[in-house]
Amino acid sequence: LRGARATQVVDPQPEAAAVAKANGEQAEALAQAANRLARRKELMAPCWSSVKGAFVGVKVQKVSFKSGKREERLLEICKDDPSSQVRLRWAKKPFKSFPKSSCLLLSRVILIGYGFMARAWAMFDDVSPERSFSIFTVRRSFDFICEKDSDAEAFVIALSRLCSSIQGWRVPGSIESHKKFLCARGWCKLEASCRKRNMPLARRFLDAIAKTHMRSMCAGGGGRLPPRPTGSASLPVVAPPPSSAPTAGSAGDAAAPDAVAPIPEASRRPSTPAEPQVSGAAVAKSLPPPPVDGGVAAAAEAVVEAQASSRGAAVAESLP
Repeated sequence: LRGARATQVVDPQPEAAAVAKANGEQAEALAQAANRLARRKELMAPCWSSVKGAFVGVKVQKVSFKSGKREERLLEICKDDPSSQVRLRWAKKPFKSFPKSSCLLLSRVILIGYGFMARAWAMFDDVSPERSFSIFTVRRSFDFICEKDSDAEAFVIALSRLCSSIQGWRVPGSIESHKKFLCARGWCKLEASCRKRNMPLARRFLDAIAKTHMRSMCAGGGGRLPPRPTGSASLPVVAPPPSSAPTAGSAGDAAAPDAVAPIPEASRRPSTPAEPQVSGAAVAKSLPPPPVDGGVAAAAEAVVEAQASSRGAAVAESLP
């Protein structure tokens, strides 16, 4: 027994294998995280000029969820190391440190609201919708107000692209490109103008079309339409084709080469006769006797039929 205890030696192979396995798993996780980071950089490459401010850090106003007051914060999209998740974080004055509690994981975002989809413009009268955005999760919303339009564009496009890449599907309210953001901002400004004037959007479009037409008429008459001809107006007189040799005519025809010959009466199109006016007395005489039961609907139908028949007969008599 003593010899067995003395010769007992601990085998170091299981511990070395466990350490190697743990190191391999950690290296594989780091490689996967590095690949994800590379894909995200490629994802941001086409619009890096628009979203660069979101990764550098921008001073914005954050609406407190508890008190509802506006507070200045330094907002940025951060990823400390390849193994951690991408998150949105903010710092209080003097903007030196970012608390661990003041952050939001982008994997929890379910809606991105820009413009009138945000909450800040409805909470404060002096906030423009095109400079505010909100991020919604299952439990609450995070509301931000930017000082410039470019700051709002940077965060909205960056959050839209990153959330779609992390979650694997498009998050509602996402705006992924600079072109789409310009369209959204333009419609936002147009809707804000209509709301300020208490005017529907369709009415605003009609006013713009009318103003454009009036400006074109005042500029050069390009939008002016010709007068509509009446029924009794005759057709325009057309000049005969010029002849190669002068005919033996009167001296007046030779002296006035610009004179035109009238169109014969037989070749003119007859004008449409105007609809004759039927007097009320004639309609009253042609009405049938009132019904015995005194039904209002039957009497109305009789009046309509009498008017139609009297007008049709008068028009038929006036036709050639």
